Amino acid sequence: MNLKYKTLNELLAEPSLSRVNDDGTVTSGNIIVDTSAFYPQGAADCMKMRVGLETDPDTIERESKRLYQMAQFLHHYRVITTPQVKAEAINAKRHFSRRRRSFKKFRDDREKRSWDGSELLGSLSRLELALRRVIKCASRSEYPVEHPELYNSVAGIVYSIANLKGIGDGKKPDGLREEGLRTDENLVALALYISFFECRASCIVTRDTNDFPRLISESKAFFESMHPKTSEPNLNSEYSRPRDYFRWNLARNPIKIYAQVPEWNNSCITGRYFEYGLPCAASPLGIETPRMEMGANILARAASVMEGCASQGNARQW
Repeated sequence: MNLKYKTLNELLAEPSLSRVNDDGTVTSGNIIVDTSAFYPQGAADCMKMRVGLETDPDTIERESKRLYQMAQFLHHYRVITTPQVKAEAINAKRHFSRRRRSFKKFRDDREKRSWDGSELLGSLSRLELALRRVIKCASRSEYPVEHPELYNSVAGIVYSIANLKGIGDGKKPDGLREEGLRTDENLVALALYISFFECRASCIVTRDTNDFPRLISESKAFFESMHPKTSEPNLNSEYSRPRDYFRWNLARNPIKIYAQVPEWNNSCITGRYFEYGLPCAASPLGIETPRMEMGANILARAASVMEGCASQGNARQW
């Protein structure tokens, strides 16, 4: 496979995330950042190391530098997150802080151990500061959804798809699903909402190449399979099939995934990303630009169909 790698700055300039409208104006898409994109992987490896095992502080310093670059990236007006991403990052930082303190306690226990670890502790402290900076920027980048009722409806459908297909928090037993933040599901729901109702393309930057491709593909397949009831009159002359509304928007406002490229030699995540291939939607012919109120009615129909599938535990292929 011939992968085309991109840096964060190149992602901001990615032409496929922008569209020239008929009036000559340009619509810029959004870059949605997952928690895994900035969680310090190199530091996580250090947290798992056995006490007394030598660790290269340079690995931690590289992670700190990358986190500051991510913080700067999150400042861009096109880069967005969700409240769930911030919550996950805060939980990760708390866990990281506890482990760093355990290292400090180990270092101070001079009578039992002959390990200094001052250099490593300094690197870990600087990385914690970098992680705090990223969390602050992620909080500022939370996307203000203009139509929360539409977003919540899309999110409910994505939750049901995840439950039926066993994706993301949908893998958990029924009693534990509601306790999860459902971060993956909310990020996919945000991308779909932006495509359907704000008419912009988007991409998700992540380290997760398992759940996100499946969840996006299954969600797109469901929305593109929508049919009206035979006894129901057409919603209007332009959209004789509800799926045309979703197909039109997904074709014009595509959703992409950019996955980070790991460097296994030093357990550090680089600043390079590659596009994870997803099937493209086929745009219906002869369809004019959809209207918001039309999409709201069609989305209500889709939510009703999914509610029926979920109540019956029907995990059919869409």
